[in-house]
Amino acid sequence: EEYGKDLILRFVEQYYAYAEELWKDDMRNIPDGVVYGEEVSDPDQYGERGHVKVMVEKKGYKIKVDFTGSSKQFTSGFNATYGGTYAGVMGVMFTVTNRLIPHNDGVIRNVKLIVPEGTCLNALPPAGTSVGTTYMVDTLMNAMWKALMQLVPERSCAGWGTVGGSICANSGMDNRIDALR
Repeated sequence: EEYGKDLILRFVEQYYAYAEELWKDDMRNIPDGVVYGEEVSDPDQYGERGHVKVMVEKKGYKIKVDFTGSSKQFTSGFNATYGGTYAGVMGVMFTVTNRLIPHNDGVIRNVKLIVPEGTCLNALPPAGTSVGTTYMVDTLMNAMWKALMQLVPERSCAGWGTVGGSICANSGMDNRIDALR
């Protein structure tokens, strides 16, 4: 009540504009180009692996990230949602840009995402997505870092281990007693 809706909305838009200006300024330090990265996930409980293919195009201050060619969605719950994929993409972008840039729509509106429906990165119902936020998002982040290393090696992460090998996915009982010894 003290400040009113209009003042708050103006502040938000100014904060977005501030973030976008910092983003544009930082994008001048990254060369334009088209780069590619790939990563394969650990297998799920059925032995399926997700193959992530990514194309990152940087032109001016705009980024296009295209996952066309990535694997179809899993039978298991290891699929990612579009939102999880977007979060992973932005997580990578924020690791290779100025750490002082606010993480808000002023930046996000400059990143276009193409994620075909029915893939392990944009699963459609009734596909399970219970583990996708760690499993396939980790995999796509590694693929993106591999791509971005070609544009900004001095800013890119070497990648990290995925959680696939440490996830216990229960899909029945293993009756082989010897397996426990």
